[in-house]
Amino acid sequence: MQGSTNLISRIFNHADKENLEMIGHPPEFGIYLSLIKKHHLHKKTKNGFEFCAPQKKEGNLYKLFEVFNKTIKEKKILLLNNLSRIIKSPQYLVKLKNNELQKLYFNLEKTIDDKKNHQRKIFNDLLRLLYSSSIDSNLKKGYALLSKSKKIIKNSKQMKERDSIAIKFYDRTIDVNIKKIN
Repeated sequence: MQGSTNLISRIFNHADKENLEMIGHPPEFGIYLSLIKKHHLHKKTKNGFEFCAPQKKEGNLYKLFEVFNKTIKEKKILLLNNLSRIIKSPQYLVKLKNNELQKLYFNLEKTIDDKKNHQRKIFNDLLRLLYSSSIDSNLKKGYALLSKSKKIIKNSKQMKERDSIAIKFYDRTIDVNIKKIN
């Protein structure tokens, strides 16, 4: 409540100053930013800063301004009780925005988790493919690897009589000398 009282005092005493001459971020500064500055009601002009009427596009704020103008022109007495019926607290909007933020946060978190799980699945699939194609995996299946001078032998034409080759099994490597090729 103190913030709104201070804001009213600043409106009457510092309307010609930028940000109503507020220093730092007192409670009334938040109200000023969200209600007055956001809707361009306090603008810089050639004479300094001045308050301006809201634009029609501001909807309810414009209607409220019109009610005030009409009341003042008709010289009706402005009672605080009447004002409380016209002015409504934005508290429900804050709760609504808070709920929207919680939903956005939940959806964002879910999307990130889904992407992480998808990437993890792709990684595991690639890892499984890489392992199944590895030399050790094939040696475990019963295959053997022939090499000559540390180079893998891919066909029989690479071998000659009296060559020394290595036969690699899963558990060990055996050196063999070729005596005869059929």
